[in-house]
Amino acid sequence: MKILHALAQLPTRTGSGVYFRNLLREFSKQAGSRQIALFAEPLAQPVDFLDTKDLYPIVFETEELPFPMPGMSDEMPYKSSVYGELSKAEWTKLKNAYREQLLLIKKEHDPDIIICHHLWLLARTCLEVFPDRPVYGICHGTDIRQARQHPDLAREWVGELSNLRLVFALSEEQIAAIEELYKLDSQQIIVTGGAYDQEVFYPLPEAQLRALKRDNLTISDDFSKEAEISPFSFCYAGKLVRSKGVFELLAATKKLRAEGYNIELKLIGQSNPELTEYIEVLGLDNSVVKVYDVKSQSDLAAELRVTDCFVFASYYEGLGLIALEALASGMRLVVNQLPALCEQLNVELKEQDFISWVKLPRIVNVDEAVDEDIPAYVERLAAAMIEQYKRSVGEDLATRVALLDKLLSTYRWSSLSARIFNLLD
Repeated sequence: MKILHALAQLPTRTGSGVYFRNLLREFSKQAGSRQIALFAEPLAQPVDFLDTKDLYPIVFETEELPFPMPGMSDEMPYKSSVYGELSKAEWTKLKNAYREQLLLIKKEHDPDIIICHHLWLLARTCLEVFPDRPVYGICHGTDIRQARQHPDLAREWVGELSNLRLVFALSEEQIAAIEELYKLDSQQIIVTGGAYDQEVFYPLPEAQLRALKRDNLTISDDFSKEAEISPFSFCYAGKLVRSKGVFELLAATKKLRAEGYNIELKLIGQSNPELTEYIEVLGLDNSVVKVYDVKSQSDLAAELRVTDCFVFASYYEGLGLIALEALASGMRLVVNQLPALCEQLNVELKEQDFISWVKLPRIVNVDEAVDEDIPAYVERLAAAMIEQYKRSVGEDLATRVALLDKLLSTYRWSSLSARIFNLLD
C-alpha cells in the first residue's frame, strides 16, 4: 500500500510538523506499506530527515514561489508568510505549486491513500488531483482558526471538503466546527487525539534521577539559605508570543523572584524584539531568564530532561502535545485548563500532584486574554508555579518517573499510529 503524507509546512518545529513526521515514521514500520512525503521547505534549508526516500518538497523563496512558506499560525517559529496577507497572485502560485507536485506524485507512484494535514488549500487540491482515491484529512485546530478569521479566503480557496473519506480530529470540541466550516457529516469525523514520541522524549536514567533528589531545597522565610543551591528551573518551549502566555509567565517569574524564590526560567524558541524589550523592562537579567533556541526535537528533549517544571501558559491549543512531551521527559507541569488537553488526559493522570492546572482568563479572538483579567491570571500562574516548587522538596524522582511511564503508555506514537492505520481503507 502506497501512502502519500501531505503537509504545506515544515515537517518539524510545530505540532503539526511533528505529527506529520512521526506518523510517517511509524507507518514506515508497517509491513507492505510505502510512504511518500509532500512538504514545504525554504530553498536555503532542505529537509533531509524524513523516514522515506520518496520526497517531494514545495520549495519557497524561489523564482516560482518568491515568498516564505505560509504558516497555519500567523506567528511561526521560523520565517513565514501570513495567509491573510497573501495576494491573489500568490495564492494562485501556491495552488499551482501544490498541483504540480501532486500530479508528479500521481504519475510516479499513483498512491493508494492520501493523508493531508490541515483542512486548508492543500486538502482541496489533493481532492481535485485524486478524485478516485481515499483522501483523509487531519485537523490541527489552526485550520479552523484560519477559516474563521478569513471566511472569504476559506470560501474561495478551500470550500467544502465533504469528499474527504475521514477527518481525524484532535478533540471533541473540533467536531462541530469541522461540520460547519467544511460541510462534513459527524460520521466522517473521528477523534484520535495526539501522542508523544517515546524515542525522543524520555527521562534521565534512574541513577541520575536518584542523584537529583531535592531533599536539600530550603523553603522558609529566610531565602538567603538557598543561595548556594542551584535554582529550581521552569521552562517553556514554543512560539515566544503573547498568545502563548509568555509575557504573563515572565511577569509571574518577576513576582516570584521579588518574593525571594530561587528560580530560573528557560524560554526555548525564536526570540523577538518585543520579548527582549519586555524582559528588560521587568529587569530580569540572563541569570534569571535564558532565551535560546534549539535545532531539533532531540535537542529540545535533552533540555527538558534537565529542567524541573514545564509551564504551559498558552491561551489556545489544538491539543498541546508539548505537555505530554514534558511529562514524558520527567518534568512537573503547570498548565492552563485547555479544553482539548483536559479532554485527552485520563482522570488518573490529570489528578496527579505533579500537575497544577491554572484557570484561564477570559479569552477573545480565540487566543487573546482580556486585559483586565491578566493581573489575576498572573497571580494564579505564580501560585501554581510555587505549588510545584514546594511539592518537589524531598521527592524521589525515580518513583514519579516510573508512575509517569505507566500513565503515559497509551499516549505514545506507536499506539496512536496503529489506531489510525487500522482506520484506513
